[in-house]
Amino acid sequence: TADIFNRPAERLREYETSRKFLEQGLAEARRQADAAREAPLLTLREREILSLVAKGIKVPEIAGLLGISEHTVTTQLDRLVESGDMASSRMQERVDDAAASVAVGSALMAC
Repeated sequence: TADIFNRPAERLREYETSRKFLEQGLAEARRQADAAREAPLLTLREREILSLVAKGIKVPEIAGLLGISEHTVTTQLDRLVESGDMASSRMQERVDDAAASVAVGSALMAC
């Protein structure tokens, strides 16, 4: 008979344990969401590349200025275009122009 009286207490402990577990998970999810909101939208390298593209500088020159390969520049630009993080349609046009100049240059080098 004593066991019958302990069951509600057991269930209450289980409930409290579950509630604490869920509260900890919710708190962690909130911390992660806050961190994601505070994270910069663009990396430093992406901002560097975009600022140079915005000035009308072509991919080969950007690569030389930043000391990285043309492939790296185009990869960064491709990721920005795919993610939709372009600030304006004019910026999008310049990125497209830069990508086209690399494609033409690559085709000419292949000949």
